[in-house]
Parts: sequence; C-alpha cells; structure tokens
Amino acid sequence: MSAFDEVYDRWLSNQIANEKNPRRRERLEKGLSYGTVLYLRSIWFPAIGNLDHLYPE
Repeated sequence: MSAFDEVYDRWLSNQIANEKNPRRRERLEKGLSYGTVLYLRSIWFPAIGNLDHLYPE
C-alpha cells in the first residue's frame, strides 16, 4: 500500500467518523469519485504532502 493510500484511508475514515449528518455520512461511506481521488493522488498529495484541512464535498 502506498503512502497516499494509507493517508487517504485514514483521512476518509476520520471524515466519516466525525460527520454528524447521516445522509452525508452515507455518501462518504460510498467513497469519493474516481476523478477526485485521482486529483488528490496525482496533484494535491505530491504538492502538499497531506490531506489536512480538506473537506470532502
């Protein structure tokens, strides 16, 4: 498992655990879209190095 995968899994799990809105939590449990994950993996994570302070939409 790559460094991104570990950080992403931990970040998404934390977002799901802290979400108070049941409908939004359900959508997060389904996962982010392929394009969003690809952007995070290819552009955001290499440039910034973390996913801190991001709020999944």
